[in-house]
Amino acid sequence: MANNLRSQYYITAGLALLWLSIGQAIIAFFNSVFDTLRTRKYCSEEICNWFNVALRRHFYS
Repeated sequence: MANNLRSQYYITAGLALLWLSIGQAIIAFFNSVFDTLRTRKYCSEEICNWFNVALRRHFYS
């Protein structure tokens, strides 16, 4: 029983770390996309920053 509960904790912790690492990768990708859009003037700085904040809130809330 204790081993089963411990393995559930390890699985849950592993999935949480996986979710955070996927979130980091997605945020890094979109940061580079928004930086490119901002430097080429396809996107205003306020809009690009709003999307970055929205992504962070989605993954870290």
